[in-house]
Amino acid sequence: MRADITHELHPATADSGTLVVAFASAQPQGAPPRYRWYRALSDAPCHRLFVLDDHGLPGPPPGPSWFLGRQGSGVAGSVCDLIERTGAQLGAARTVTIGSSMGGWAALYFGARVGAGHVIAGEPQTRLGDYLCGPAFHPIAEHVAGGSARRERRRLDRLLFDAVRAAPAPPHVHVCCGRESSHYERHVLPLLALLTELGAQSELELGDYSDHEGIASHFPVFLRRCLDEVLGLARDP
Repeated sequence: MRADITHELHPATADSGTLVVAFASAQPQGAPPRYRWYRALSDAPCHRLFVLDDHGLPGPPPGPSWFLGRQGSGVAGSVCDLIERTGAQLGAARTVTIGSSMGGWAALYFGARVGAGHVIAGEPQTRLGDYLCGPAFHPIAEHVAGGSARRERRRLDRLLFDAVRAAPAPPHVHVCCGRESSHYERHVLPLLALLTELGAQSELELGDYSDHEGIASHFPVFLRRCLDEVLGLARDP
């Protein structure tokens, strides 16, 4: 089963060998989904594919689903197909996935599934069951996993880690997080432990903020610094 994935493609101006896939973050309740990182990527010379998550709980507007959609809807497979098809049509030899929060989870998960060379992520919820199956978000867990009990929690918690383990070559992961953020110990450290176990490359940058909302101002600078390094670009100090 396949689903339509809402997206926009901005063609390369110089670096036609790299496709950057930018995943949206979750919007506040009642706000419509929107693309993210237009401004941060506005002068990036590579292909930029912006992907929207509009397959969550019915609206209007539709809620977030961490790019998984309703259980059995085929959304995740369709996202992979979109990335792989776009890269092939453009002749891009390298894929970089990016995003923060929900988009950071998606960048890691789909980056592992499509063989991305690099992932740039800000405060991703790597243990998705731990994050979604609590009181605040359990309707989303029930939408994407069919429930929010212990079984679904374990399955969602394993989803990203199983994808990284299954990747023939795990991506090089660049991740940033608040030094005092709850995401650091609950989500970022388990990811880094897995990458170390697999011998995969990773870097962590800790910011001086404690609330998850702080990632919104920290991530754009981190994103462009990491992406410029990946693309071999020099920026003015």
